[in-house]
Amino acid sequence: MTLVVARQNSKGRIRVIADMKITHPWGIKRGYPHAGLKNIILNRELLVAYAGNVDLAVHTIRESRHLRGEQLVAAFSKSSRIAGPGEHAVEYLIADVATGLRRIRHGEAEPPTRSSWVGHEAAFGVYQQVFHEMPRPWLLEVARQDDQLAELYPDTPDTEAFLRMDGAISAISQTKNMPPNMPGSSDPIPALDSIGEVFVSSCSKDGFHYEQQATVVTGVDTVISGTELQPIQVGTVADGAFSCALLAPNNPGIGLVGLYFAFGRCGILYHPLSHTAPVIYGGTSHDEFIAAVNEDHGVTIEGPNTG
Repeated sequence: MTLVVARQNSKGRIRVIADMKITHPWGIKRGYPHAGLKNIILNRELLVAYAGNVDLAVHTIRESRHLRGEQLVAAFSKSSRIAGPGEHAVEYLIADVATGLRRIRHGEAEPPTRSSWVGHEAAFGVYQQVFHEMPRPWLLEVARQDDQLAELYPDTPDTEAFLRMDGAISAISQTKNMPPNMPGSSDPIPALDSIGEVFVSSCSKDGFHYEQQATVVTGVDTVISGTELQPIQVGTVADGAFSCALLAPNNPGIGLVGLYFAFGRCGILYHPLSHTAPVIYGGTSHDEFIAAVNEDHGVTIEGPNTG
C-alpha cells in the first residue's frame, strides 16, 4: 500500500502528499529504481493519487487523463470495482480545484470533502495522531519576528494545518518505530514497511505543481561554537552520508519529478503518464541530469543542488 493525505484550505488551495515506495511481491525489487510517483498531476487544476494495485492504477489514470467531472469519477470507480478487495485492490483520490477532494474505495465514490486520504490505515492512524498532538509549528513563532516569513507563513488556521501536514509526514518518514499508544491499543506500533522513500508534496497554488525539496544526511557530527556561521561538515558514503534532491518542472500542470543522488551521481525520472518504469540517468552531474531530461522529454526541472 502507501499513504496519501490531502487537504483543501478555506481559499480553495489543495495540498496532496504521497510516499513513493512500491511494495513488490517477495521484496525482490526495492528502493528508488523501483519506486513510483503516486500523486500524479494531470493539468493545472486536476491531480489524481492512488494506493494499491500499481499497474491497474497507472493504466487507468493514463486512459482516463482526458476525462472530467463525473466521467472521470465513473472511470476510477469502475477500476476500483474491477480490482476487487484484497491484495489487488486499488483506491483513488481525485483532487480537483473546482470540486475539492473525492475518494474512491471498494468501487464507490464518496462525496466531495475538504480533507481525505487513501492507503495504509495504520499509517494514516499514526499520521493523524502526530498531526493533532504535535506542538504548534515553530515556523509560525519564527515568522512573528520576520516580516518576509510572516508574508509567506501568515499565522492562520490554514497555514497551521498545512505545516502540521508537513510535520506529521516528516515524523513518519524519519523514524522506523511509530508512536506508541494509538487509540484502542497500548502496544507500540511496529515499523510501517508499506510506506517509505521520498514523500512528494504537491500544491494547487498558481496551478498544481510539485514542491522542490532536499534531504541530506551528513554522516558525521559538526560542532558549532560561537555565533558565526560555520559550514556543515559532510562525510563520505562510508560514513553514512546520503543526499537526495527532488527536482520539479518549472511550470505547473506537469506530472513528473526527478530525484538526484549526488553521492551516486545518479538521477531518476518518474514520469508515469509516459513511462511505466522510472528512467535512470547514471553517471551524471546535477546539471547534466537537468539537461538530459530537457532534451529527452522537453521539460525543464529545477531543484536544490546537494552536491
